[in-house]
Amino acid sequence: KAVRWLLRKVRPLPTIEKYNTFHHLTPLFGPHVRSLPHFYENQVTINNTISPISKVHDGVLMNNLEFNNLKALLPFYLRKYNAYSIYRMSVDGSSINSFLKKCRNEKLCILTIKTKSKTIGAVTTTPLSLSYHGTFKGSDTYVFDLTNNIVYRKSMKNDYCISVQNDSITIGLGDSGSAIYIDQYFTRCFSSPCETFNSPPLLSPNSKENILDIEVFRLGV
Repeated sequence: KAVRWLLRKVRPLPTIEKYNTFHHLTPLFGPHVRSLPHFYENQVTINNTISPISKVHDGVLMNNLEFNNLKALLPFYLRKYNAYSIYRMSVDGSSINSFLKKCRNEKLCILTIKTKSKTIGAVTTTPLSLSYHGTFKGSDTYVFDLTNNIVYRKSMKNDYCISVQNDSITIGLGDSGSAIYIDQYFTRCFSSPCETFNSPPLLSPNSKENILDIEVFRLGV
C-alpha cells in the first residue's frame, strides 16, 4: 500500500521535448585528437543552446545570445568568461595604431567584423600586438561565422594563426589565402579558403566586402 501511495504522489519526469533550450551539443572527435575532449570537428553548428549565462558588456556587434551560442562551440575553458568591449572602429578610429592601443596586453579576445552581408571574426588566445618581422603567432585560435553559428578550429596543417602588421591584420594562411584579411585602414575584409582552419570563404559567396564596423571584446570574469 505504501508503494502504491508513493507512486501516485510522484509525477512523471518531463520529456526533453518540453525544454526548447535543451543543450544538445556533443563533442565530436577527429582521429588525431581523440584524447582531447574539448576539440570538435572543424565545422560545428548549433541552433539552440542553454539560456545565456555570460553577458556582453557595452557591445554592439554581438549580443548575449550570439555570444553564448559562440561559446558553446569553443573549448570548455573559454566558456566561463564574459565579454567586454574594448575597441570599436566607429568610436575609436579606423587605424592599426588605434586598434593596438586599445587591445594592448589583452590575450583572450574576440574580434568581430561586420560587413553588409554578415558578421564574422576570430577568437584568439595570443596578444593582439605587432608581429615580429611579419611572422605569424601560433595559438589556440578559432574563426567563425557569427551570422550562421559556425566555428572552425585549427586543422593542425600549419600554425599561421594571426599576424598583425602596420598595414594589415591576417588570420590564417595557406595556398589559397587567408581566412580573414583586414587592410590598413579597416576599409575592406577579404576571406578565402584557408588551410589553417580548413575553412571555406567566410564571406561566401563574396571574397571581399567593405567593412561597416569592427569590434574587439576582452574575455574575462
